[in-house]
Amino acid sequence: MKRRHVSRNPSGHTDEEPTDGHMGTIFKRRREAEAAANQAIGAALERARRPRGPHASAIFGASLRAQLAEIGEAVEAKIGKPAYGIAGSEQVLMVSPELITAIRQHQMSDVLEGAFHLLFTTRTTKKELIKQWPAAISSSYNQANDVVILRRKALLLANYALQHYDMPIDAVNEVARRSGGGENKIDPLQVDEELESELKLETAAIWYRLIDETANDCIQQQRQLFSEFVSDSLAELLGLQGVAADHITERVNERLIEYDQYKRWFDDDSPESSLLIQFALRALAPIGGEMNVSNITAYVDLLFAAFTGATLPEFLTGVQLISET
Repeated sequence: MKRRHVSRNPSGHTDEEPTDGHMGTIFKRRREAEAAANQAIGAALERARRPRGPHASAIFGASLRAQLAEIGEAVEAKIGKPAYGIAGSEQVLMVSPELITAIRQHQMSDVLEGAFHLLFTTRTTKKELIKQWPAAISSSYNQANDVVILRRKALLLANYALQHYDMPIDAVNEVARRSGGGENKIDPLQVDEELESELKLETAAIWYRLIDETANDCIQQQRQLFSEFVSDSLAELLGLQGVAADHITERVNERLIEYDQYKRWFDDDSPESSLLIQFALRALAPIGGEMNVSNITAYVDLLFAAFTGATLPEFLTGVQLISET
């Protein structure tokens, strides 16, 4: 039985309505509003779960860079000195407590704080990443590759790749060191922003192909989605680190087409048809490195070491591989 409420309207007539009628209308409207809100939130989350595409990702990265720059300028105006700096030959990042506080107090702190730590690619950040990478590998064990995990892995790998952007410089310098040709060495501290951007663009294209090939072998059913996340993450980080969005998409498209022609990592009968050789030629080109066997071999060796060091099969599958001893 429904409880009923008796009321008198202004004309003196008695109206009887179920209490559930009044409250039901209120609750119905509330449920409709909540359903609409949930639908909007669900749609936003679903969009976030889908790849944005490299161009949109690069623009997003650039917008984060602009917001961080704005915060940094405000902090510097307040404290009267640089909010951060990179010091010494090891390029150690020095950050003022005021900048950290300002970022954490921002309404987008959850995004900007993480972005700030991905803003830099220095000798020190590279060493720290390599030191922490085994923990990233082990944290992937026994985790199902849902969308959230795939996005996280894509971002981690994109950062791993771009932290190795200076590999061509290391290769040329190693060859110069072994040959005693000190005049051919390149000072990493003298690399300007334009050269750094070029090196990073080529690095992103090379590592995208490496990661995509490995994903096809290890997580074939999820390969397409994961590789799209990798492409987005690389573009986002490049935009965050100051590379123009148009340059990112243009270079990505060029190299995807170019590298697709090569089906073998190395071809003894036709070395020029080897994908690894093409990687080396493209990677060394921005620094004007001599395209000799020594420089190419040194680069390929460093690339192979970094690639195997990433332990991609374990990282992508979340399954620890037991090596035979």
